[in-house]
Amino acid sequence: ITVSVKDSKGGVMHGTNGKPLKMKIPMSPAWFANGTPQPLYFPEGYKKAGWFKGMAEILHEGGFDKEAKLRYECEGFNCAPGATSCCCHHFLFNQPGFFKSYFYLPASTKEADLKKNVLEALSSVPLELMQKSCQFIDVYQKGLDSKQAAWAAKNYHGHHVLLPSILWESNKAQVKATHHCDSS
Repeated sequence: ITVSVKDSKGGVMHGTNGKPLKMKIPMSPAWFANGTPQPLYFPEGYKKAGWFKGMAEILHEGGFDKEAKLRYECEGFNCAPGATSCCCHHFLFNQPGFFKSYFYLPASTKEADLKKNVLEALSSVPLELMQKSCQFIDVYQKGLDSKQAAWAAKNYHGHHVLLPSILWESNKAQVKATHHCDSS
C-alpha cells in the first residue's frame, strides 16, 4: 500500500521536485488454518526479499495447490454468482483470516471499549495539529478558498474561530494587494 510521507506535525512532505513523498507500507500477514501467521512478502535471504509473494504462491503455501493454478481473476472481477473458486482472487477473498479477519475478532460493543479507542486515537494526534485543523475548518465553512485560508491563518494567528466578516475582509485585502501591484 502506498501512502504519503508525513512530518512530525502531520503535514505531507514534498520532494525536491515539489511532488508529495510516498512510501510503501506492507500488508499485515494472513493466517493459516492452524492459527500461525502467513507472511505475504518474501522474507530476508530470498532472491526477492520484501517483494509481494503473489496470490498463486500464497495459495500454494496454504495447501491450495489446485486453486493456485486458477486464473488470477475473472474478467473485470465479475465472478459468477455463488462461485467460490473460479479465480485466485475470489478464492482468497473468501478465505477466513485473509480478507475478513475482523469477523473473527471478539465483538466490542461495550461503551468503555469504544471510549478507550476514541481516546487513544485522539491522543495520537498532536494538539497543535488539532488547533490548526479547527482554524482551517472554520475558514472553509465560511466560504474561503485555500489562498484566502492561508491569508486568514497569517493575519488571525492564534484565533480558533474567525469572525463571520472574514470573507469580506479577505476579498478587501486581495483587492488592495492587486491594486498595489498594478500601480507599481
